[in-house]
Amino acid sequence: MKNILAAIDFTDVSNEIVEKGAELAKALDAKLWVVHVAPPVSTQLDMNIVSYDLPGLNSVGNSFYSELLNIDEARKTVASRLKDEHNYMLDLAKRYNEQGIDVNSLLLEGSEVDRILEKAEQKKVDLILMGSHGHGLLHKAIIGSISEGVIKRSKVPVMLIPQK
Repeated sequence: MKNILAAIDFTDVSNEIVEKGAELAKALDAKLWVVHVAPPVSTQLDMNIVSYDLPGLNSVGNSFYSELLNIDEARKTVASRLKDEHNYMLDLAKRYNEQGIDVNSLLLEGSEVDRILEKAEQKKVDLILMGSHGHGLLHKAIIGSISEGVIKRSKVPVMLIPQK
């Protein structure tokens, strides 16, 4: 085993995923690829724009005015979040490299399942580590499960780390 991919989403389980990946990489003298996939910027802008509420307006009015008034603020928020995530990923890799573990971090954009699998194939990984959030059936039915999507389509083993 020479390449391990650890997919993180900055939730509580992400630290466990990276720790387990680093342990395996050190024990097997392998390279650890820590990957975070951010939603497309247009999706993030939509999420930020519709999250603003203006008092006294119905939902249609709020949506219309919030879009007009907050598009620049939403862009700045998304840019700031991506910069913070990028810096976190760089710091993470540096911290483990200083411990003698070969870690590279990648911040990607797009569909989580597709990008994780593309990167796994590109880097010729032998194992994918992911978190399991333990969401219920309703959540899976409405939103889906990234872990489930990766497991179904992966050509290499996938190890799930449970959220504590």
